[in-house]
Amino acid sequence: MRATSTTTLDRTLTLAGDLLEQFATSSPDSQSIHGHDCGPVVLASVVNSVRSLPDDVRRQVARRWYAGLPEHITSLGSFGGMGGFIAGVRALIDIDSDFSVVLDDLADQTRRVSAAAKWRTSAVAWVDYDLFRGPSGLVLAGAELGRPTDMFVRAAHHLAHLCDDPGLEGLRAGPEISPRSAFNIGRINTGMGHGVTGVAAALRHAVETIEDGTDYRPALRRACAWLVEEAYLAADDFITWAPVGREGAKAPASADRRQAWCYGTPGVAWTLWDSGRVLGDASLQILGVAAMRSFCRVFDADFHFPISDESERLAICHGAAGTLAVADAFVRHAAVNEAAPLRDALADYLLDHGDQITGLGRTDMTMLNGAGGIVSVLLSAHGADRGWLPQMALR
Repeated sequence: MRATSTTTLDRTLTLAGDLLEQFATSSPDSQSIHGHDCGPVVLASVVNSVRSLPDDVRRQVARRWYAGLPEHITSLGSFGGMGGFIAGVRALIDIDSDFSVVLDDLADQTRRVSAAAKWRTSAVAWVDYDLFRGPSGLVLAGAELGRPTDMFVRAAHHLAHLCDDPGLEGLRAGPEISPRSAFNIGRINTGMGHGVTGVAAALRHAVETIEDGTDYRPALRRACAWLVEEAYLAADDFITWAPVGREGAKAPASADRRQAWCYGTPGVAWTLWDSGRVLGDASLQILGVAAMRSFCRVFDADFHFPISDESERLAICHGAAGTLAVADAFVRHAAVNEAAPLRDALADYLLDHGDQITGLGRTDMTMLNGAGGIVSVLLSAHGADRGWLPQMALR
């Protein structure tokens, strides 16, 4: 692991402090997001792991976040759903132990919400399986070793059932898909947020955290085998994946422009490598490493990051923070040294856009698309706590 740059860490901590003070003193109406997204409290917890936050800031952030919670949580996923709420409460307790009494009530609420969920097993929509709103996100953000996991078993069983056959027909999307994502209707999505990659990540996490006597590995193997079949070699020997399954069609000559945590090579490559670790399958790890190395070779920020929207360009889902997090994971856990220059360049890229991140934080401190997630990634890449990363299928 590279030596941490004090200058870079100090710049990041200053940015984080500005964001947290801005959030703590803002009115609830200023944030155009669901109040239970964990971005602000995870950022506070991550900062606190390397430098103690002033007591008044910790208390203000905790109470400001808790006061904005909705009466009901209707979705289950990792971002804005029950899974993300669980991650948020854990971070909340880390910065203010007075809230520890909330955790038991939250476990009971999770059991009730999970038991009441009516997930489809054919013609599925995002809420039936995905990481953002569905059971994949609940498992990833919620299940943790050393804590009760019974409330996540039904979700894990459902995901395994959707991967019962090699063709993953259980994950074929039905008509209830938002118009902007209509290309998915009748297809199987490959990505991390809405697709097979996120399901595989959740099954891998279930193998490692949920002790209910169920073997989730066969379902994980089928999901990974499907992703292996969908890999193709684009121009410049770049190994990549299309946004949806090719249905046996010939691979395109060029790679899809969107290459990020959510879609394309970074997220898929990491999930294959980490699943190979759990399954004892070196071939999955070899493919994951080869794909990531090929991505590092062809990466071009001007080409791969959308330039019209700051959140798209900078945040976890489609932008620099998510790609940085994947590159950092490959360096730390898979010894892919080629990812280190990419990680470092993306850290500089984000810090050079500090004013834009601060501006984004005035209205969006969420994990996925907002400033909270961006700066949490920067800090964890420079030695801060990494315990929150399973929420985004990393570690």
